[in-house]
Amino acid sequence: MTASGKLRGATALLALALALGACAKKYSPDEYSSGGMQQANKADRAVVINVRSVDVNDPSLGLGTAAGAAAGGLAGSQIGKGSGNGLAVLGGVLIGGAIGAAVDNSAKSTTAFEYVMEKPNGDLITLAQKQDVPFQIGQRVLILYGVQARIIADAGVEVRQ
Repeated sequence: MTASGKLRGATALLALALALGACAKKYSPDEYSSGGMQQANKADRAVVINVRSVDVNDPSLGLGTAAGAAAGGLAGSQIGKGSGNGLAVLGGVLIGGAIGAAVDNSAKSTTAFEYVMEKPNGDLITLAQKQDVPFQIGQRVLILYGVQARIIADAGVEVRQ
């Protein structure tokens, strides 16, 4: 393979790492997976009594780290010649892997809100979810249970029987 071919390959792998980083998990009460469709789940009314911002991290290493290391190794192989080639490859792998890991971490880290809610019977429940604007203390919400529990604003009027 020519030097320009290896460089193109390294560039393609780095682009792949960046694209994979864009495939971050979504933590939204407004999105359902296909497996969550058409399933009836329990819902409870509650009032938000506390809210705080929390960080959500996914510590698993993703494909970005591996792709970054591979791209760095290929790029490093073009730099060093002779006995310096091995060091250049190793340096490229380490630097590329670090860049790929940074892309992975930024894609997997997000900020969410943790809520403490009080149900009408006095029970407390907590739930953390990602959303742009947090619910306010005192706001009425519905807790939707299921594979992924979530809370939404309660716009309804409580019916007494």
